[in-house]
Amino acid sequence: MLYNAKLIEGSQCTYYDSVITGSDGTKEVKWNSETDITYVESTNNVPKGYSFVGLTQNLETKLTGIASIPTSYTWTRSNTTAFKGNVCYDFMTNDVKGDSTSTSSQELMLWLQYEGGQLPIGWAAGSVATIDNLYGTSWDLYQGKNDDTGITVSSLLPKTQFEGTFKGDLREWLVALAGQGVFTENTYVNVGNAGTEFFYGNAILNATLGLQIDLGTPSTSAAVKVAVTPSSSASSTPLASSTPISLPVSLPVSSSTAAESAPAVTTPAYSYSQTALPSSTELPPSSTHIKSSSTHHPTTKSHHIPTPSARSFPERPSPPTLPQAASLQPQPQPQPQLHLPAP
Repeated sequence: MLYNAKLIEGSQCTYYDSVITGSDGTKEVKWNSETDITYVESTNNVPKGYSFVGLTQNLETKLTGIASIPTSYTWTRSNTTAFKGNVCYDFMTNDVKGDSTSTSSQELMLWLQYEGGQLPIGWAAGSVATIDNLYGTSWDLYQGKNDDTGITVSSLLPKTQFEGTFKGDLREWLVALAGQGVFTENTYVNVGNAGTEFFYGNAILNATLGLQIDLGTPSTSAAVKVAVTPSSSASSTPLASSTPISLPVSLPVSSSTAAESAPAVTTPAYSYSQTALPSSTELPPSSTHIKSSSTHHPTTKSHHIPTPSARSFPERPSPPTLPQAASLQPQPQPQPQLHLPAP
């Protein structure tokens, strides 16, 4: 997805490789993102886009109806120049089922690794809380409003960055945010994906992602410790209210139609996006790529960040869908027939 394509001097390509079966039997997507964007002083603080793999099954379900969100994410990035960007998860919730675009939505980001000086929305106000003992480290919570969408963004940044591998249950992340009053556990999880944001640089990210939502009754887990940061700036940035706002319901980003009472799904379905494409668009074969530049996307709205501390993150378009894992199974071959001469 290129939400500032007109500001790109260079190219950004994303490739789908394959769907594989992980060591625990879950399906994983192999993909990569190639960035070749020239550094321009006037736009170096403007994010140019976001390459990601997204869920399409078991979304639009209340958090209370989700048993777990198991995930594994491994990546390597090779840079030939200075690079600015991150590796992250990005989810959208709302008290209205399927709504991921109105201002009552919540955008949730879990940053795993970042470089080049990228800062989250709300950085200038300071962290509003610290969450301890989550995925083996402590996290600072930053919160602010995206000026382009009007949606509140809550970003967790780790005290110790993850270097190429992450594994855990993302439900724990969402429960920790619910404990901070960002939303209630009755909210709907409407969008879920993982990927990389990019600003500039010449770099190649090779990644493998496993991500799925398992429905059911959540098991009792260890409590997440939350400590409020003792700073005056934190008190000036209140957490978003969990009270739903009555607004028109938008169409769901996902094509999923799974009901809350549906059984747990063990085979995830993914969507894959680099540019805004119609929902019926099929993923290109692994031998092709999507190449984007400022001249190829005249309809992409350009967004600017007024200061280095305010990151623009517009709404996600509807992503195309990867083929289901079942379609990747080899087909049975006909048995050879042996013909013998008559006696």
